[in-house]
Amino acid sequence: MDSDNGVEGQRIASSMSDHVQLLLDLNQKNLDGQMDGTPMSEHQVAILKRALAAGGRVSRADYEQAWASYRQQRVCFAADYEGR
Repeated sequence: MDSDNGVEGQRIASSMSDHVQLLLDLNQKNLDGQMDGTPMSEHQVAILKRALAAGGRVSRADYEQAWASYRQQRVCFAADYEGR
């Protein structure tokens, strides 16, 4: 049981493929204006589509590229923040 919220055994998806599809569906709702959020980049969507085609598995190259992009965003954010 999750001590933070008292929920036991609930999942947002039954498989990694289902989870990837959920993320793509939520992104499409953002694009369609049905949700208030920031849509994913085309690069992020491409990674998820490749993962979906591979049964929910993200390739090592896509994983490493995603982390490199994330790290770069954090560096840029920190630089912008310090420059204020």
